[in-house]
Amino acid sequence: MTEPSMGVVADDLTGAMDTAGAFASQGLRVRVLRRASTREGLLSGVDVACINTQTRNVDSALALVPVRMAARDLIEAGFDRLYKKIDSTGRGNLAAECAAMLETTEAPAIIVCPAFPKLGRTVVEGRLLVHGQTVSTIPEGQDALAPVASTSLTEMLTLEGELSATSIGLSTVEVSSGQLTAAIRVAIDDGHNVVAVDAATDEHLNVLADASNALPGCVVAGSAGLAHAIAGRMQSDASAPIQASAAEGPALIIVGSRHEVNRAQLSALTGQGRATLVALEPSEALSDPPERRAHMARLRETVCEKLGAGRNVALAWSEPDSPAAPSLDPAADAADLGKFVGTLAYGVLRTVDVSGLVIAGGDTAFAVLGALGATSVDIMNEVEPGVPCGVISDGSAAGRTLVTKAGGFGDELTLTRALEIASGRIES
Repeated sequence: MTEPSMGVVADDLTGAMDTAGAFASQGLRVRVLRRASTREGLLSGVDVACINTQTRNVDSALALVPVRMAARDLIEAGFDRLYKKIDSTGRGNLAAECAAMLETTEAPAIIVCPAFPKLGRTVVEGRLLVHGQTVSTIPEGQDALAPVASTSLTEMLTLEGELSATSIGLSTVEVSSGQLTAAIRVAIDDGHNVVAVDAATDEHLNVLADASNALPGCVVAGSAGLAHAIAGRMQSDASAPIQASAAEGPALIIVGSRHEVNRAQLSALTGQGRATLVALEPSEALSDPPERRAHMARLRETVCEKLGAGRNVALAWSEPDSPAAPSLDPAADAADLGKFVGTLAYGVLRTVDVSGLVIAGGDTAFAVLGALGATSVDIMNEVEPGVPCGVISDGSAAGRTLVTKAGGFGDELTLTRALEIASGRIES
């Protein structure tokens, strides 16, 4: 059994997964928990454990307890370092969740850097940018469920009024890790319990990773970008690598996020004839029970028929012919759509075996794994940065390969590459 090294608290499932993938890519043994669990043994035998709190889209007051509980569980399991996974575009309850981490760990400060340069996410002069654009101007910044509250990282972190934040710019980061370490210590001595750090390249993240290692009493918060840098400085004693079951058959792709990046990836996937697209109708999924059940039955029959014939199937929400009226309760509708697709996936997998699953969208992944009875996923590696692959540990899809991605991650061929892994054509 390996000695625990790092505990991760994430606010959504794809975030937990992509951060886990960063550690697994360095040969570390990593497990993701769909949510906190009392099941014995889930937090043992791994180098890194990631717990999803599913709190990105809830009111900030409702995020506190799940984050505290996850951090406490990791500490009690023996993980001596904690990493707070935050969104690379600043969505979610950053201030409340960082405050909960500080309260639970009694750390002197939390060091924050959501940058993920490989995917165009940077922090410059304390501001979040995506491919050089201010985060508030891109789709993620205008998310209906978790819009970005500010482009300034320190403003985001002080919204709740409980934290004292300051920032350190690239002029310090580019000198040396020693200079950055000293600057963080000065900030803490000045009474700040949150230190935001700029980073625009992977080398900047490497400098920050070295500085954080020199400040072991502090909690670190970041995206999978900083996790990659930290993982490169860890060593594993893990033995045999994780392997998926040698299942034959097609793969099921479920695209819950309607991000424009996903649409381009779906077009490339289906345009090459690699998968058959089956459209899900939001209006029917949100209709009265009789209509909803009828739509579900038709979809299940269609999907099972195509999978049974050996075809990969991609499920995705259809785009309305005209702009839909704004939802009166976007969060409730999103939850209902997640339950619909989760129930559909469960019904399909009871009938037809698949080699693996590809899921785009954190809420969709959470709903599907819940419907399948899965409590955890053991991570094997990455398809590419931000796109992890693992093995579902339990439930009705136990042993099957799982690839997940956030909606806006990847290039046009990312889903195609993910399918190669999920279908077993390429070893991870």
